[in-house]
Parts: sequence; C-alpha cells; structure tokens
Amino acid sequence: MNTITINSVAEYVEEVCKINNELRERALGENLLFRGQPDKEKRLIPSLGRKGINGKALIDEESSMVEMARYKLPTVFRRDLEPIELLALLQHHGIPTRLLDVSANALVGLYFACHGTDANISDDGEVIVFKTLDIDIRNYPMINDICNSYRRNGTRSQEELANLYEFTRKPIFAYAPSYSLRQNIQSGRYILFANKIIYENGKYSITNIIEPISKDGEDIECRIIIPASAKKQIRRDLRLLGVSKELLFLDNADMVCREIRDRYSEK
Repeated sequence: MNTITINSVAEYVEEVCKINNELRERALGENLLFRGQPDKEKRLIPSLGRKGINGKALIDEESSMVEMARYKLPTVFRRDLEPIELLALLQHHGIPTRLLDVSANALVGLYFACHGTDANISDDGEVIVFKTLDIDIRNYPMINDICNSYRRNGTRSQEELANLYEFTRKPIFAYAPSYSLRQNIQSGRYILFANKIIYENGKYSITNIIEPISKDGEDIECRIIIPASAKKQIRRDLRLLGVSKELLFLDNADMVCREIRDRYSEK
C-alpha cells in the first residue's frame, strides 16, 4: 500500500488519475472509492464503534438510539424501510450507526480531508483510496442481517455465524437507496461494519465490539496525505471548482450559511 503526499488540487487530480489508469490496465474491473479525513491519525471506524460522552461504547446503545428515533420521528424512520435504508437515513440525520461514509467522487474525498473542526484544522489530513470490484458493492440479505444486528446478536445459529464470519473478513461496501439531495451530490457509498466474530475451540461467538479497518489492508490502494499547511489553499481551489459546503450540503441551510460566513471571514 502506497502513501503519497500532495500539496495542491492539481497534484491530487494527477495522482488519482494515475491510480485509476493503473487499475484500468489491470483489466480487473476495479473501481475507486474515497474517504477523506481531516486528521490522518483518525481510525477507519464508524461512529457506532466509538465511545459516547459518558465513556460508554455507543454500540451498547444501538437499539435504544434506533428505536427512540423511530418513536419520535415515525414518518421519517418508517417501519417499512429496509434495514440498510434505515441505517443510511439515520446516518444522514446524525444518529451514530455502523456505516462509514465513502464517496465515488475523488474531489469530495479531498474536500473532507481539508475541512474539519478547529481542533483538527492544524492536523495533516488524508484521503483513503479504496479499490473495489462491482461485485463487492452489494446489497442483499446478508447486508440487511448485519444492519439488524441490534435485534439478532443473540439469535444466530452456528451456521449463520460461520457464514457471517466469512462474509466479514473483507470490508463490506454497500449501496443504499438515496432519499436525500446531499447523498446524491456527494456520490455517497458506505462501508458496513459487523460485530466482531471470534472462532475458538471449534465454536463461533459474536462480540459487542466493532473493530476498525486496517489502513494497511489489501482493499486500500493508497493513502494520500494532505499537509496541514496546504489545506487552506486547497479549500480555496476546491471552492473555485464548485466543491464547497454550498454544494455538498445544499439541503442544510445552516451549512450553506456557514459557508457564506467563512467565505468572507477566512483570511
């Protein structure tokens, strides 16, 4: 797995196109997906795998969060939604889920690597470039079974756990129907995380742990590092190219207004 450092949008585009052309030459039908992070030290783990403000693992509250959202907003989080649809909608509205956002748009990945909170604006960012086959981006019963983990963890047979163990040995790239303008604009895809499964003494068991993806994994083509010193100019250049909060969060008035404020206050 290669690590590349870039200092401009032009360098980034050149490197991404080079990577893409190399994939085409392999003739394997591989595609690229991008995950931008404003801090290159940040782990590849969904919000549900992290800890809440009380120090308790959020995964322990998964069922409560899902059911509370459905109770308070029944017309939004409808009972007829498929499990992957429900998680995508919860993710869209800020509820911690077992989904990690990625994008099919390279510039969207770069945008998120260069934008962050005041706490990490001085950190080096990164774009994780995943390689996938079309067949790896899937959406069928196993996907929905994982999405329903908060209901199923104590009810799976050894055969089901064995199948799930094999299925989750690689990152799970998933589509979900898009009901939001934001998701369409950002060319959004997801990586779905299952609970860790352990095989010991001839028996499978499921834990209440979500583990991060290794950045050295074979599904990662490269890491593109963006030095903190280059972020400001890259943000300006992306804005010139139309990649800004105004576009990526067009359905969020607060985000659009924040972009207007930043445009006039950024030095």
